[in-house]
Amino acid sequence: MQTPVSPNEGLAAVNIDSRRLAVELAVGPLTAHRLAKGVEWFTRCDISDLHAPAIQMLGTWARIGQMNGPMVRA
Repeated sequence: MQTPVSPNEGLAAVNIDSRRLAVELAVGPLTAHRLAKGVEWFTRCDISDLHAPAIQMLGTWARIGQMNGPMVRA
């Protein structure tokens, strides 16, 4: 993985693999999914079209992080 160090110095390597990064940052997509479900409940807006893509995204995140078990309840 590469990340910019500064505008003038170019890129530097980040010493972390994708599995560890997915595990450490899993709280982000989980929180976003739970927040969206809360907004749906609170506002009674129908955002059910977003559930399948969100579940797919969480499944991909879990696969990359090699995390076993469901990340969300249906």
